[in-house]
Amino acid sequence: MEIHVLRRRMTAAAGAAILGGAVLALGGCSLDPSPDPIVRGPATSAVSFQLTARPDLLNADGISSSAINVVLRDPDGNGLPNRLVYFVVDGGGRLSSSFSITDANGVGGTTYTSPVGGPGDVVISARTVDNDFNEQIYRSVAIELRAPAP
Repeated sequence: MEIHVLRRRMTAAAGAAILGGAVLALGGCSLDPSPDPIVRGPATSAVSFQLTARPDLLNADGISSSAINVVLRDPDGNGLPNRLVYFVVDGGGRLSSSFSITDANGVGGTTYTSPVGGPGDVVISARTVDNDFNEQIYRSVAIELRAPAP
């Protein structure tokens, strides 16, 4: 008889656990709309920084060039005028200028001229010049150089 009572208690306990789990699981399901989360941000000024190189494939002949352009926009998509942008090249070749000031549309740029030599690639990086270098992020674009035809 003790086994029968023990078995009944275990069955009752298991049933209560299953019922409790179901109640908890269904408690999270609701058709009531939840409130929208509060959106805050950005933590710092959100500036869109687009850097392009056109074309991105050049002959390494010392003559071929690529237009390096930057477009700076505010969070509403408006161009950011009068921003100083610094450009640097890694991998050979030269820039017509290391600095540019964005125009009324937020557009600035420089021109890259390839070196004379074999195939490879160069990376041109740019950043805005503001009041704290520690918070600056370089954006980069790559240009492929191919050996000039013999």
